[in-house]
Amino acid sequence: GHLAYLRNRDVPGVIGHVGTVLGENSINIANFSLGRQNGPAKAGEVMEAVALVETDGEVPQTVLDQLKRNPAVLVARSVEFSL
Repeated sequence: GHLAYLRNRDVPGVIGHVGTVLGENSINIANFSLGRQNGPAKAGEVMEAVALVETDGEVPQTVLDQLKRNPAVLVARSVEFSL
């Protein structure tokens, strides 16, 4: 299947940003899994989160670039698994 891998700062609005960008590009989300670290590395630091977004089709580089325009998104990559 097709996956988008994202690493981001754990702040409000990132999930909405991902959904909006994918929707505006007619990319349907099949599954969205999110996890975050247990605690900040240092006092006062913002925690990080990881998202795996399964989509019905490939997420092109142009869309990954749009996702990275949000300053909270640190990494956005497309992953494809074939059987």
